[in-house]
Amino acid sequence: MTLVETYGDPATENMLIHGDNLPALQALGRDYAGNIKCIYIDPPYNTGSSFEHYEDDIEHNVWLDQMATRLPLLRGLLSPDGVIFVHIDDKEMAYLRVMMDGVFGRANFLNTIVVKTSDPSGHKVVNPSPYAQTEYILMYAKDRRSYAWFTQYVPTGNDIMYNKIVANIEEDYSNWRVESLAGHYARLLGYSDIRSAKAARGKLDFEADTWAFAVRNAHRVCQLTAISNLAGKAIVALREASKNAPGVLRLARPPLDDVYVLGGRQMYFLNAKIKTIDNAEVVARPLTNLWTDIPFNGISYEGDVIFKNGKKPEKLLRRCIEMSTAPGDRVLDCYLGSGTTAAVAHKLGRRWIGIESGEHLLTHCLPRLRRVVDGTDESGVTKVTAWRGGGGFRVYKTDGSPA
Repeated sequence: MTLVETYGDPATENMLIHGDNLPALQALGRDYAGNIKCIYIDPPYNTGSSFEHYEDDIEHNVWLDQMATRLPLLRGLLSPDGVIFVHIDDKEMAYLRVMMDGVFGRANFLNTIVVKTSDPSGHKVVNPSPYAQTEYILMYAKDRRSYAWFTQYVPTGNDIMYNKIVANIEEDYSNWRVESLAGHYARLLGYSDIRSAKAARGKLDFEADTWAFAVRNAHRVCQLTAISNLAGKAIVALREASKNAPGVLRLARPPLDDVYVLGGRQMYFLNAKIKTIDNAEVVARPLTNLWTDIPFNGISYEGDVIFKNGKKPEKLLRRCIEMSTAPGDRVLDCYLGSGTTAAVAHKLGRRWIGIESGEHLLTHCLPRLRRVVDGTDESGVTKVTAWRGGGGFRVYKTDGSPA
């Protein structure tokens, strides 16, 4: 590979490579074998279509052969605790899964992530089967024994089950006064009841404000939940005792949290679900393999580049990178497209290598990444990552690629 230019920090290790990814990956293997912590690729889906910047109509066996020659090279680049994400739709997903089982080992398969990408457009949708609105990300470890998973969390909406509040949490639990959350908040606002508050403020605004109040007071907002007979003996005994006892009963069980029971039902407090996400305290749930919270519409101008039918949201790449790497780790994408993976990795303080054969490396990736370095790209995850610019990258070309 030949160095074409360096942009920004002259000591940068980030690499933008223009050319066929097969010889590029072979060349990288000499210096980076076992050093890449995260690989994300979004190869052509082989949909049978032709797009502005790339062909997505390759004969099935040719597509399989291309993947079969590249996946072993990618595996060799992964660190022992590294992870690869392959984003694909249902045209080739089943074949790809079998191939990756062979390359990475079935034991190293981690998950199939289902990503909601679109919604049907009313009655104009014409399809001989149910409308397809999902894509898939196959997730494999280099070596599952070395891979460490740290639970990720995503914000949730209002949870109407948390509808109680302890009005006097500062007192001993035996004197706690448990009230309706909405009623308590209405009275704090100076209204006699919930109906009056909704009439004065509007139903939706009152409910939204009540939930915001609940989050701020999560340590004393709770729900009352039935206790199964399969719960521990001590908890079941406390349940029975509380049915005929006034007020709240407690079971201390260090080092675990205390159990509080009222009227035969256990009190679960909202603060157990509060997490800090993007510098805000929010109610959250553990991340699952169904991703419906990342919008694909409205991303056309992310990075100030248009890449129709091929661009992925920066938020999607941020999630994949953050769940598999730490700052300073290396990220690789050998189907770079419009440059999203490199842009997000840069904003997250990761080192990166991006490879793209098309001319859009020059027309899309290069100017996009220059703006990231300059701190003038205000789109995507710039705000939530507090990115202000810095760093740099080197541009290379493989033999036979244009300068």
